[in-house]
This record gives sequence, C-alpha cells and structure tokens, in this order.
Amino acid sequence: MKTRNFLFWSGLLWVLMACGNERDPDPCKDLTPVTADFKIEEWLFILGPYETDTVLTYRPIIITALQDYDSYEWKVGSDPTIRTEKSFNLGFTQAVGKIDIRLIARRSPNLSCFPDDNGIDTLTKSVYVSEWANSPIIGNYEGYVVGRESDRFVVEIQDYGGDCGITIKNIPKGCVGVVGGSSIPDPCNEIGLDGFPGGGAFSFDTGYYGGGGCDNSEGFAKLKKGNKNEIEIEYTRFGRSNPNPPLKEKFIGTRIN
Repeated sequence: MKTRNFLFWSGLLWVLMACGNERDPDPCKDLTPVTADFKIEEWLFILGPYETDTVLTYRPIIITALQDYDSYEWKVGSDPTIRTEKSFNLGFTQAVGKIDIRLIARRSPNLSCFPDDNGIDTLTKSVYVSEWANSPIIGNYEGYVVGRESDRFVVEIQDYGGDCGITIKNIPKGCVGVVGGSSIPDPCNEIGLDGFPGGGAFSFDTGYYGGGGCDNSEGFAKLKKGNKNEIEIEYTRFGRSNPNPPLKEKFIGTRIN
C-alpha cells in the first residue's frame, strides 16, 4: 500500500510541475537585447523597392530601420546631417563609390531579461553608388523558363550607350524588340527592349510596340541576393497569342559573361 501511495503522489507531483511549466513559460524566450538593424532599398519602375548593396545614380533609395526604437540617429557618409526618422530617402547624382550608412538605435531595455543591455546599439552598412553603364546586372545569362527546363537559351542585358541605353533581349524567347517602342528604323532597332536599370535589377516593357517577337511583355530582372551571377526574370505576356488571363513566366539563369 505504501508503495502504491508513493507512486500516486509522485505521478501527481510530476503532472502539477508539467502543468505549472505550461502556465509559466520563459518570459524572455522570444525577446532580444536592443539591436540596430536596417535595410537599403532602391526603387525601380514595375518592380518597386528591393534590397540591394549597389545603387545607380539618379535612382530613389530608401533607408528603413527594421524595428521600432525610441530614437534613431543616422549618418550617411561624410554628410554632417543627422537624420532622426525611422525611414528616409536618398539620391545620388554622382557615382561616388562606397558610402557608409550608420544607425545608432536607442530603446528602453528589458533589464529583467537582459541586465547588461544599455539600450543602445550601432550598425553600419555600406552601399556602392555606380553609373548606369556599370550596373552589376549587365551581362549574358543562360537558363530556362520554369516549366520548360529542357529549353535552354541566353538572355542578354547590355548597354548600347547613347540613345539606345541598356536593353534586354530574348525575354520572351525570340524577342528582339525596338528600343523606345517604335517600329521606325533607327540605330537602336533589334537590340532588345528598353527599360530602367538599377544596381541589381532591370525593369522593362514593350511600350506600345509588341512586334519583334516580344508579345507585349513587361517585367523585371533581379540578381539573387548575395549572388550576382544568378538572375531571376519575372514577366507577363499580354499579347494576342495569350488569352486572358495574361501569361506569367519566370526565367532562371546563370551568368556566362
């Protein structure tokens, strides 16, 4: 009888302890000390804002803290201006190369969880400001459209300079296109679709001209984060050969030069 009573009370005590642990979880489990963090985005037509470490001149840039703090103290390069908002815009008219962006974040610390936290953290990230002709996305990429992996082909994103600028050729496959959306012969004919380059992306559309195998398409190319040799191109085809809804496709490629 004593043995059975011991087992009963031991089991009951274990259940009560387990239930107590469920009712009283670790209050610090999902918390962290005050940590500064922010993202650097470039805004590009069609694509919108996207994170990048390289931006181009005359492109809108958005700097945003990733958490809410009691105060923000920003410093951009050698500019003496101190910004104090959570998010702000930048723009550069010259290719100045590497720019350091520093955030000092302050927030009341949770001392019961982190007794050594002083409520202040500092983070510096770098961004590179480049001319359009030096955009890292320029190059040739071999790959395929998702769903048609065996049909491999090369997409070209090249800078032809002058009025022709940076264009994309062979998206969709067979698209030669005419820069500026005109069928009038000029030096820019048959070199690809005109578009808007960014530091790590390129947006494009056919304008009012859907000839040259381009099928009234629009979309954007974007380098994979942390790998400037891998590209993804998402685009929509609105042409007559594609009934509603418009056909959405995705190209995945690897740089060959």
